[in-house]
Amino acid sequence: KELLAVVELQAALRACRLTHVLLREGLPDLDEFEEVLAEANEAVGFLSFSSRILDKATRDAIDDLLPNCAYRQDAVLFDRPPPTAFTPPPERDKAPRSTPPHLLFGTSPLNAEYAMLAAAAGTGFGPRHAEALLEVLGEAGMQALSRALSEHLAALLPHSLSSYVLALQEALPAEIKQPSHVYGAAGCLGYYEAKLLDLRGYEELHSGVLHTFRRLGNGVALVRLLEAALGTRSTFALGQLPVEGGQPQLVAA
Repeated sequence: KELLAVVELQAALRACRLTHVLLREGLPDLDEFEEVLAEANEAVGFLSFSSRILDKATRDAIDDLLPNCAYRQDAVLFDRPPPTAFTPPPERDKAPRSTPPHLLFGTSPLNAEYAMLAAAAGTGFGPRHAEALLEVLGEAGMQALSRALSEHLAALLPHSLSSYVLALQEALPAEIKQPSHVYGAAGCLGYYEAKLLDLRGYEELHSGVLHTFRRLGNGVALVRLLEAALGTRSTFALGQLPVEGGQPQLVAA
C-alpha cells in the first residue's frame, strides 16, 4: 500500500503489542516484543542502519508522494490529484487475501471499525500520518528518512533542475519590455503570450520543469511536516519530566 497506510500499520502494531502483553501473563518466557519486531523488521544486524519499514517509507516518499501528490497549505496535507501522462500511478503488489478476524483485531466488528478509521485517514498525508510514522520508525528512523529526503532534494538541484533552467534561459527572448498600463490586463497578457510563444511550446515545460519544482516543493513541505512531528514528540516528552523533588507523572499512551 501507499504511505497513507502507515496509520493502519500503527494500529496493527499497537494491537500486536497489547496481545504480547496479555500473552506474557501466562507465558513469561516469551521474548520481548521489541526483539521480535526487530527480527521481523530485519533490523537486528550489528551494522544494520535500516529496516524493511524504513526502506518502504523512503521508497514511497521519494517515488510516489513527492512526484504524484500536491501539498495543500490550507489543510496541511498532501492530496493526490488526477494522474497525468508524466505522473502515472506506481505499480504495487497485490494486496494479500482476506485474513481471518482473529488474526487482525480479534473480531469482525473490530475489524470493521479499524477499517473505517483507516478509510478516514486515507484522504491525504498530513500531521496524523507523520506522527504515526514517527511511532512506527522511532526517532532514529525518522532522522534517517529526513536525511534521505534531504539528499534527494539536494540531488535534484544540480542534476535535474539546473539543465531545465539553462534551457529556459536560452528560450527566453533577448529583450522584454514592460508594457504600458494603458493596454489593460488583456493587452499586457497578450504581449507576454506573444513574446513567450516559443517558451510555451517547450515540450518539457510541464513534464520536466514544473514537475521538478513540484517534487522539490513537496520534499521541503514533507521534511517540515516530519520535523513538526518530532517537535511535538519532544515537547510531549519534556512535559512528562517530573518537577524537581516530585514524583514522575504517569500518563497513558
